[in-house]
Amino acid sequence: MKKVMIIAALLLAGTTFAQGPEGRDPKEMAAKRAERMATELGLNADQRTKLEAIFLHESEQMKAIREKHEAEMRSVLTPEQYAAWEKKREERKAKMVERRKEHGPKR
Repeated sequence: MKKVMIIAALLLAGTTFAQGPEGRDPKEMAAKRAERMATELGLNADQRTKLEAIFLHESEQMKAIREKHEAEMRSVLTPEQYAAWEKKREERKAKMVERRKEHGPKR
C-alpha cells in the first residue's frame, strides 16, 4: 500500500513538474524525476531509462497543450484583454512561488 501511495504522489507531482520552471531543460528534468523514482522505488537501469522517456514525452505533450491554449486565448481575447489576463496569470504565479518559499521544501 505504501508503494502505491508513493507512486501516486510521484505521478501527481510529475504532472505539476511537467510544466517546469522557465529556462529548465526538459531532458534534465526528466532525468532527475527518473533518478528520484529509481532511488525511491529501487528501479533497475532499464526501468529508469523507460521512465525518463515517458517523462520527456509527457513534457513535450504539456508544452504542445500550453502553446495551443495560448493561441486559443489570443484568438478570443483582444490584445488589451490578453495583456490583462497574462498580467493576472503572472501575479498568481508569483504568489504561488512566494507560498512555496514560506513553506519550504517538502522533501
